[in-house]
Amino acid sequence: MLGFADERMGRPMRLVYPTPEQQQILAQTFGCCRFVYNWALRKKTDAYYNDHQRLYYKELSLLLTDLKKQEETHWLNAVSSVPLQQALRHLDKAFLNFFEGRAKYPTFHKKHNNQSATYTANAFTWHNGAITLAKMNAPLDIRWSRPLPKDAPPSSVTISKDCAGRYAHQHPCGR
Repeated sequence: MLGFADERMGRPMRLVYPTPEQQQILAQTFGCCRFVYNWALRKKTDAYYNDHQRLYYKELSLLLTDLKKQEETHWLNAVSSVPLQQALRHLDKAFLNFFEGRAKYPTFHKKHNNQSATYTANAFTWHNGAITLAKMNAPLDIRWSRPLPKDAPPSSVTISKDCAGRYAHQHPCGR
């Protein structure tokens, strides 16, 4: 079952049943996040091996802004910019884990693996346990398996899709 390990770690993961329109928005967002992550990984790797220079989140964020202005990648503007920025942060964390010996060198994300997008608090609304993501008109249909903590809105929300096409919602608990 999806999410058991995450629940034990204090991160509730709940099944999400998006509408077809929401599935389309999520598919675009997942694809754009994957593209940005892979683009940034290529930039970082090339900068290090070709120019002996390290690129960090701040530089990549500025480069992402320029990338979104280019005609051939203008489609990145169709999704919220927050998950794209979070993809850069995830890459930064992957490199930190690599350099501290906790993980292997980051690899490119593939279309047919699990996909996810992380939204920070400024990219979603939380009202009575319902979450509406940026660029969506209606809240997501989330099935909660246990009551939510009162007065504890999440600081971030991660929506993921596994290889079987199941969607899940995850957010840090405020315990």
